[in-house]
Amino acid sequence: MESFVGGPGHGGGSGSSDVKYVLVSGGVISGIGKGLTASSIGVLLKACGWRVTAVKVDPYLNCDAGTMSPFEHGEVFVLDDGGEVDLDLGNYERFLDVTLNRSNNITTGKVYQAVLTAERRGDYLGKTVQVVPHVTDAIITWIRRVAATPDADTGLPPEVVVIELGGTVGDIESMPFIEALRQLRYAVGEANFCSVFVSLVPELGVVGEQKTKPTQHGVKNLSMSGLAPQLIVCRSTRPLLAETKAKLGLFCQVPPDAVVSVHDVSNTYRIPLMLHAQGVCNLLIRSLRLVWRLPTRLEKWARMARTADADYVGYHVPSSPLRVPAPRERIATAADTGTGAGGAAPATGALPAGAVPPASTTPLKSRGTAGGGAAGAAGGRPRCMPVVTIALVGKYTNLSDSYLSVVRALQHSAMALGRRLSISWVESSHLEDADDAADHPDAASDDTRSGGQRSPSPEADTPTGAANGHTVPAPVGAVPPPPVAAAIVAAGLSRSESRCKGGRAERRARYDAAWALIRAADGVLVPGGFGDRGVEGMIAAIRYARESKTPFLGICLGMQLAAVEAVRWSYGQPGAHSSEFAKAAPLHAVIYMPEGDKEKLGGTMRLGSRKTVLSGDEPLSLAAALYGRLDVYERHRHRYEVNPELVTELESRSGLRFVGCDESGKRMEVLERRDHPFFLGTQFHPEFTSRPGRPSPPFLGLLMASSGLSLERDAVATTLRSIRQQDPWRDVEGEGDDVNGGWAFDSTAASLLAEEVNAVVQV
Repeated sequence: MESFVGGPGHGGGSGSSDVKYVLVSGGVISGIGKGLTASSIGVLLKACGWRVTAVKVDPYLNCDAGTMSPFEHGEVFVLDDGGEVDLDLGNYERFLDVTLNRSNNITTGKVYQAVLTAERRGDYLGKTVQVVPHVTDAIITWIRRVAATPDADTGLPPEVVVIELGGTVGDIESMPFIEALRQLRYAVGEANFCSVFVSLVPELGVVGEQKTKPTQHGVKNLSMSGLAPQLIVCRSTRPLLAETKAKLGLFCQVPPDAVVSVHDVSNTYRIPLMLHAQGVCNLLIRSLRLVWRLPTRLEKWARMARTADADYVGYHVPSSPLRVPAPRERIATAADTGTGAGGAAPATGALPAGAVPPASTTPLKSRGTAGGGAAGAAGGRPRCMPVVTIALVGKYTNLSDSYLSVVRALQHSAMALGRRLSISWVESSHLEDADDAADHPDAASDDTRSGGQRSPSPEADTPTGAANGHTVPAPVGAVPPPPVAAAIVAAGLSRSESRCKGGRAERRARYDAAWALIRAADGVLVPGGFGDRGVEGMIAAIRYARESKTPFLGICLGMQLAAVEAVRWSYGQPGAHSSEFAKAAPLHAVIYMPEGDKEKLGGTMRLGSRKTVLSGDEPLSLAAALYGRLDVYERHRHRYEVNPELVTELESRSGLRFVGCDESGKRMEVLERRDHPFFLGTQFHPEFTSRPGRPSPPFLGLLMASSGLSLERDAVATTLRSIRQQDPWRDVEGEGDDVNGGWAFDSTAASLLAEEVNAVVQV
């Protein structure tokens, strides 16, 4: 582990005195949007031409997020160097287009581990090791070394470091970090440090008054710690009233224009525009004594925010699968169109909650040509664009943050192609046979540790029946059943009655509703996961995608289960499985990697960016056409791999084609099907490197196939060139620096920006 022990007094990692620091902390409640606020502040500064990096401070005792359940903390984001970190670092990378490393995530566990290791080495020369100064010095040194670390892409050190302090001010576990940040503020001087406080301004429904007292108390606690804020960011459902800003400014001792409103907006890309519209960029420049610059790069960001509004329809709320609709709410099904699953989409756009989205009547191969495709996406967009529906079949759908990067990668691809994205969240356990499946809780024990190796029961080791007893429902074109709530109501059952006798009626309703979403989707995506709950449902979805020729993308576990499904039917072995879930299976399609550590969980998987070599044989693989090269680097997080001893025979039996492998040529990384419009599986996680304007190639391919766009090599290359123009941080040809060190001023861009920042859309 890196040594970050020391501090200003120890001379370790002092960094440059010219570096500016922006601290983003929060109060009242956690999960209020500090990460997006920190990312948006970074966008404003980068749009002015400064080099920006970000640091996330997590006060928990875990050394990293690798062993935390997705239900506990959302997705685990993986960095190039293999760091398993908080999902906020994914926001930083996507917003700022930077490549971070594990040092950009500080946890209490990391700091104490470094301090205790130094104490054992005798680095403290016999002194009593204490929180102050030794732990606080270690924190300061860590931050300043990150500030001195050159950017992986430019090779230059950052000019501004945005620090997000997790949790809420006043938490016991945050105290050492708050003290360290107070010392850092004193060491670098007021001119190089800006404190930003994010707080909730609740509004009581009965009174309708915006309450400021929680924010006042939060600012008071922060000021008592020596970190009085220069900027207060207020989260609310609607814009702050002028009198609310004046009151907060008076009681918190900041100018009223330093109290900004971050109310609910249509998409997160509008947050930087909202902050800029309220003068935050100028306030940061004044507070940090920076040379004044125009944030001209926000013009491209404004266009992206407008595109995101047009492209995103929404998704079925995963946390309320049994919500019974209001009496006047209409339950929509494909049967309403009179054409089954091929019915036309309603002209109104967004579907009501709980509705089953119908597929387009246009044949798959010709679908999506309206609106100009990728070429139309680069220019003006039509008001009504084709909707593409993706069924996301996962294990953690009750918390959408568990798949945050997957959702963002889908959005990036939809924005690039000029398609409106609709995500159907499908809990994989609901796809399992309704008569035999157990009534799994939403957070089963085998998923409580990300990466945990749970040994399934002997009963689970022995699947029964064809494809483990699961029957794939009716083919495309059949009328899907109504969603869960409607199914229960139609059966005349109350919720309590539906749970009688083991909840058989409820399970049947969930089963029918889940398969209705699968059949109505234009594409199927099976992401990663751990534990055996819902695995058979994922396999059933993969089988459906293969047999119905529905575009399919499998990521990590999704690719492994695609191999399992292929072995089951091509070998005539319904009991074939992964050794992760069935150690006594007669045939293992997926095995534990030989170099894996079976004793420790944390940090022992195959992690980080690794090289994948794609096949150059003709016909060229889909993966090679989408990436445009044969050597690709993507981020990994897995302990299991496709059994290399089965690869050659499996290809000849099943029609699978393993078109990517690691540098040794023995570990399979990418699989495809020759007899399928789009069937792609990747052992790596391409969602972690997807960016606005640079969507992940596998996700782009899924959206193209689901929209009926051509996947021929020349068509893909043309699409990629068109998409590149949408990158908000891309240097356009002929663009030069202005006299202030920023980018050239464009009056047309400035006019568009002014129009966008004043058109903040409320939910």
